[in-house]
Amino acid sequence: RLHREGAPKSALAGPELEYFLRAAEVGSLTKAAESLGIRQPSLTAAIQRLEKTLGTTLFVRGRRGVVLTSTGRVLREHAAQALDAVAADGARRRRQRAA
Repeated sequence: RLHREGAPKSALAGPELEYFLRAAEVGSLTKAAESLGIRQPSLTAAIQRLEKTLGTTLFVRGRRGVVLTSTGRVLREHAAQALDAVAADGARRRRQRAA
């Protein structure tokens, strides 16, 4: 289970998952921040909040960038699916309102 009992669920409602996925994709917090148009310390802080909320380490950080932990790999799979589902639901709701 990734979500700890009693952890603030609202911490997952921000951009943390998007930032996490970008960092996982490019393997670098600096490159991820650049591609997202934010400062690297802001990205690092967001990922640290996500790790604290989940109670686990998602990346192994090194001189050559970041590598996902086994938990990070699980989250990457599920986070991508969740964000895709949210985007699809938003598009469906917009179409319904426009009709």
